[in-house]
Amino acid sequence: MKVICSLLMFALCLSALMISYCEYFLINVKLSFIGTFFVDTRDGEKLATDVYLPEKEGEKAGQKVSAVLVRTPYGKKKGVEIYYRFVQRGYALVVQDTRGREESTGKWQPNYYEVEDGDDTLNWIAKQAWSDGQVAMTGGSYLGYVQWAAAASGNPHLKAMLSNVCAGSAFVDLPRRGGCFNSGMLAWAFAMSEQKFDPDRMVRDDWDAVLDMRPLEEIPKKALGREIPFLTEWLAHKDMDAMWRRTSWKERYAGGPVPALILSGWFDDNGMGTTEALDLVKNWPAGTWKTILGPWKHGGNAEYDLHGIYMGADALRYDVDLQSMMWLDHFLKGADNGIERTPKVEYYTLGENQWKTADSWPPENGKVMRIDLKGERDSYIYDPDNPAVHIIDMSENEIGVPEDYTQEEKREDFLLFSSEPFKEPVTVTGDVVAHLFVSCDCPDTDLVLRMTDVDENGKSVKLADGVICVKYRNGFETPQYMEPGKVYEVTIRTTKISNMFLPGHRIRFTVTSSAKNFIFPNSNTKEGYNSESKQKATVTIHQDGAYQSYVEVVTYCI
Repeated sequence: MKVICSLLMFALCLSALMISYCEYFLINVKLSFIGTFFVDTRDGEKLATDVYLPEKEGEKAGQKVSAVLVRTPYGKKKGVEIYYRFVQRGYALVVQDTRGREESTGKWQPNYYEVEDGDDTLNWIAKQAWSDGQVAMTGGSYLGYVQWAAAASGNPHLKAMLSNVCAGSAFVDLPRRGGCFNSGMLAWAFAMSEQKFDPDRMVRDDWDAVLDMRPLEEIPKKALGREIPFLTEWLAHKDMDAMWRRTSWKERYAGGPVPALILSGWFDDNGMGTTEALDLVKNWPAGTWKTILGPWKHGGNAEYDLHGIYMGADALRYDVDLQSMMWLDHFLKGADNGIERTPKVEYYTLGENQWKTADSWPPENGKVMRIDLKGERDSYIYDPDNPAVHIIDMSENEIGVPEDYTQEEKREDFLLFSSEPFKEPVTVTGDVVAHLFVSCDCPDTDLVLRMTDVDENGKSVKLADGVICVKYRNGFETPQYMEPGKVYEVTIRTTKISNMFLPGHRIRFTVTSSAKNFIFPNSNTKEGYNSESKQKATVTIHQDGAYQSYVEVVTYCI
C-alpha cells in the first residue's frame, strides 16, 4: 500500500504540503456539485468534466466566480476532496478526465493532445453562466504538465498556475531523458495501460526480469498479457520528430507570461520539467513567477527522510498551501496580499539545512567554478549484459531519490573524480554542466554523470545526475555515430541541487554508461536501447591537453 499511496500522492497533490484536510472539508465545506459535463474538443472528442460551485452565506445566487481547473489522467473522482479547499475559498472547482481516460472519449496518448484540449477546456469554462472568465490551474506531475500545455496555447482565460513537480518535454525529461529511453517510467506505464488508472500493476517482484526483456515492444505482452498502445507508439519514433515536438509545451509556447508558482524538489523525477519551466520564465516580468525548491522527491513536501538520508529539521514547509492560495487570490481576485513582491526564489541548501531566497535561478552572485576531471583511470569497458544499477525501488515509482552509491562505485565500469577533502564549507547551487571529451570503439553508447557528496567515512550520496545518448550529442533530430579513434565533446546538464559540502567532505563526479532501473541499457550498436544484439564498448574520458574533460558548478560564499 505504501507504493500505491506514493503514486497517488504525486498524481493528485495540489501543493507540496501533504496535510490532509479531507475529513474537515467533507463535513464543513458548503459546495454544490452541479454535474458532469462533456466538453467538446475541436476534433470531436468529449472530455468528462465535473463542476463544483461554492455555496456561502450572504452570496447572491448566480454570482459569477473564477475557476480552478484540474485536468487529470488518474480519474477525476480520485482524491478530489483535496481540491475542495478552493471551493472553500470561493472558487469554482472544475475537474476533468484527460482524453482517453476514465469517462472521456478519444485515444490515450500521453502529452500529445494536451495543448489543444487545455485550450478548448478553458474556452468552455469561460462561456459558463457561473464563470467570470478567469481560470487558474493546479496539480502535480502530469497535472503540472497539462498546465504548461494549456499556457502554451496562449489562451487568454488562464490567469494563474500552481505548477507542482511538472513533467517536461520528451527528450529533456520523460520518457527519453537525453535521448535514452527511461525504463524507470515502466511502472507508471503499466498503471496507465488501460483506460482506468490501476496502481496495483506497478507492484512486482520480477522487475529485474521484466527490464531484461527484448524487444521492448514485447514487454507489455510478456509481463501484462496485453499491449500498451502508447508505449508501442513511443518506441516507433526513435529520434526527435513531429510526434515528439507536438508534446513539448516549451517548444510550442506561444502565449505571454501566465503567473506561475513553481514547486519542485531536488530529487523530483520530473526535475528537468521544472528546469524547463524555470528556463522559460526567467525573463518574464517581475511578479509573474515564483519558485519554491525543497529537499523533496516527486511525492512532494512530505518526508524528512528520503531513502534513509535525513533532509534536516526544516525540510518541510508548512506555508506552501497558504502561499498557493495567496497566489490565486492576487491574480484572480486582485487581492493586495504582497505575494508578487516576495522573493522570486526560495530554496533549501542541504548540508547547511537552511532555506534561502534569491531573485533569480540560479541565484545571483554565484561564481562559476571549473573543475577539471582527474582520476586514476581514464577508460572502462561497458558490458550491456552487466549494466550498473540506478538504486531505486521500481515499484515505488520514485526515480530521482538520493542514495548511497559507495558500493556501486567500486565497479570497474565507473570512473571516479574526487576532490580533496574541503577545509572550509563549499556551497554548490544550480545545475551542473559537464563537458566530457569522449572516445569509444563502438558507434554509440550512453553516458551517466552523477555528483555525490562524500563524507569523512567515504559514504557517497547522490545529489544530482544527468544522462545522454552520445549519438544525440549535437541534437536529438539526427543521430551522429562515433568512429573509433576520434574524440567527441559531449555536454551533460544535470538535475538541480543546492548543497553545502561540509569540512572534511569531498565533491565527487562519477561517469559510467548504464543505469538499470532508470534507462534501458544501450547495446552500443546503432540500434541503441532496443537491440537484441549487443557488444561491449571501451569508453575513454580524456583528461589532458585540448581534451581535458571538466564540469562547471556555481559556488557561493557563506
